[in-house]
Amino acid sequence: MDESGGSDGPSRAATDSASRRVDLTITVTPGPQDTTLHVAGELDQATASQLSDAIEASIAARERHVCVLDLSSVEFVDSSGLSALIDAKRTLDRRQHELRMITNERIDRLLEMSGLGDYFRPATDNARPAATF
Repeated sequence: MDESGGSDGPSRAATDSASRRVDLTITVTPGPQDTTLHVAGELDQATASQLSDAIEASIAARERHVCVLDLSSVEFVDSSGLSALIDAKRTLDRRQHELRMITNERIDRLLEMSGLGDYFRPATDNARPAATF
């Protein structure tokens, strides 16, 4: 602390947060009937628009396409990320595309706790086929 009682540098929480920052990586694998978006990292306020942009690009100029959203490598989702998932489903539904999701336990728990488990009905892993919405 400095003499005025204030801090003379960034707080430990701010420093820890900055050092643990994980970006979002989206790898797109197009196919003739579907496009798989492999999403890894943190889906939050800083990265949610990346997911929206990738989904828009994957369905552009396609009719009745299947979008497989592989969230099995997502480590964190905040309310902005959850909102991006809801928006993605609404966009795909409105354009008559099909959404399939592959999730991990963390995402399953988040969807159940938020009351969206039935809305998304995700598959938990590759052992089960991706859920169709």
